[in-house]
Amino acid sequence: MKFANLFTVFGGADLGAIQAGFTHLWGLEKDPEIAAVANKNFKKKVYQGDVLETDFSRFDRPDWLHASPPCTRASRANNGKESPEDFAIAEAICQAIRELQPPYFSLENVCQFARYKSYKIIKKTLVKEGYCLNDAELNSYDFGVPQFRKRLFLVGIKDLGHWCQHPLYDLDWIKPQRLGWYEPIKPLLRYLPETTLTGWQEQAIAAKYPNKVPNVFCIQRSGARKRGGICANTIRLPHKPMFVIRAMNGQKRTCPKQATLVVNGKVLEPTPKVLLKWQSFPLAYRLPEWQESLANYRLAVKGIGNAIPPLLFQKLIEQVI
Repeated sequence: MKFANLFTVFGGADLGAIQAGFTHLWGLEKDPEIAAVANKNFKKKVYQGDVLETDFSRFDRPDWLHASPPCTRASRANNGKESPEDFAIAEAICQAIRELQPPYFSLENVCQFARYKSYKIIKKTLVKEGYCLNDAELNSYDFGVPQFRKRLFLVGIKDLGHWCQHPLYDLDWIKPQRLGWYEPIKPLLRYLPETTLTGWQEQAIAAKYPNKVPNVFCIQRSGARKRGGICANTIRLPHKPMFVIRAMNGQKRTCPKQATLVVNGKVLEPTPKVLLKWQSFPLAYRLPEWQESLANYRLAVKGIGNAIPPLLFQKLIEQVI
């Protein structure tokens, strides 16, 4: 069984497919820097290119084709309208489906993507091409990933109509023991650099724990403040999941760091290696040299934050197959 990806990023879905027993056939990634990182991990099988300019008739046919189209405008933070580019990307995905005719197709995006016309265009094409479809909102935390991350997933199987009787949300029955953010990164704690709390972080801790502060907890560093006070979920104890790991792409993001750890009196800064673990990537994944420059650090965070957790995708494939 062979797997291909139209929007590889750092290859979270690709790794999940490999862990589920698939062979990595090819990937496509528009960003040249992201593609270069992915190629270090996938034997130079990730092509740098834009789906809008790709002739898919020249690509080998995969058994499973995946797409995670850009979701900037569909995200909750940028709740905007679709653009002509969104429709063009949707049509490019449809063209790939028509050309390649994979037995299995999947799509992942933020949950708000379900209300987009682009999503309906893709679904309509799949039905026309003979696919039976199921979609659902799945949370990575329910699949052993130590992160609360809800996303929309669509799976289509070609010429298998009876599968429609088994909705995708039946995957919920898998639910392993949920993992908190602390245990998976415990071996990495000694390597983390020390940092300091910001003023608003100190205020949030004092407000939540006026009498006794816990020995171990995590507090958001960016995006946790709002008008009228501090968000309720700013602080997470060790048995709770990590906040959503974000790509931190916005122009206003002066700092790509998203969390601060407090462990037995030490204030620690999570590194991209820690983000890998929270996304269920293997530690052997070759990242850009993030210690060398802020640009490389941003690139590492961007690639990890935009990726699908491999463990979730592995379990999705195993259940569908």
